[in-house]
Amino acid sequence: MIKKIFGCLVAILFLFQIAYAENKVINWYHANFPPGFIEIGSMKNDGYENYLERLIRDNLSDYSHSYRTANYSRILEQIRTTNACCVALLRNSEREKYIEYSLPTMIALSNGIFIESERIDEFKPFIDEYGYISIKDLFHNSEFNMGVSKGRIYGGAIDEILNKYHDSMKIHIRSGDDVLRGLVEMMKEGRKIDYVIGYPHEINWLNYIRMLEGDLSFMSIKFIPIKEMPKYVISQIGCSKNEWGKKVIRRINKLLGGKYIQEYKERYQRFLPPEAIKIHERYIDEVFPISNTH
Repeated sequence: MIKKIFGCLVAILFLFQIAYAENKVINWYHANFPPGFIEIGSMKNDGYENYLERLIRDNLSDYSHSYRTANYSRILEQIRTTNACCVALLRNSEREKYIEYSLPTMIALSNGIFIESERIDEFKPFIDEYGYISIKDLFHNSEFNMGVSKGRIYGGAIDEILNKYHDSMKIHIRSGDDVLRGLVEMMKEGRKIDYVIGYPHEINWLNYIRMLEGDLSFMSIKFIPIKEMPKYVISQIGCSKNEWGKKVIRRINKLLGGKYIQEYKERYQRFLPPEAIKIHERYIDEVFPISNTH
């Protein structure tokens, strides 16, 4: 009888140790989305979101940290069904049901248009005094053709146009690998496309890759923010919405302190065109510092 009781106690203790060990592990998921997360090349693991992962790892040293690459559908599913986290998530009401969010970590500028710099005068009739272009006026009142990536969600007025006029001859939809690069090359070669939709940091990443290849042709691309889009989107860290995740997020919030971490910001701005850096700096004071640092 004593042996049975002792055996049960050992088993309970073993299970408790396993549960405790599992609670001290953070499985970080991220997408291969340079220059935020960089998975290959000479800058592997040196993206601005890679930096934030390392910062948290170094300051939550009592946890074990593992890293996995996945698409966003799988990332969200892992957070919903297991104990998992991601350092770069946008917030919405559906995700709030199963994700515990940190305080804001950064602001990223919204999608805009890329054009060839030498063609700026052709687009000026659609640009206001603050440097923003009206995508609605541009689409409806010009003969210019738009280039977009198949299956990508852009948000705001861009998606409204794409959903309503997806059969329009003024919209060129490209699929396959390295889509943005292909679209910009088509625009540079004068094939069907006059402007391309994308995030401002994406074009500087393309510039960087082309420079490594010895090709400077992308350097003449200009980014113009879109008037009808949000000025910026706020990125946050998200973990599973349970007691484990809430504890991790409390630790992270204490680390962040409601501030925009300077090196994190600079690593993001490294890939912004000069005109976009000025816009980004203009909006930082609207979000940071955050007084609620619970």
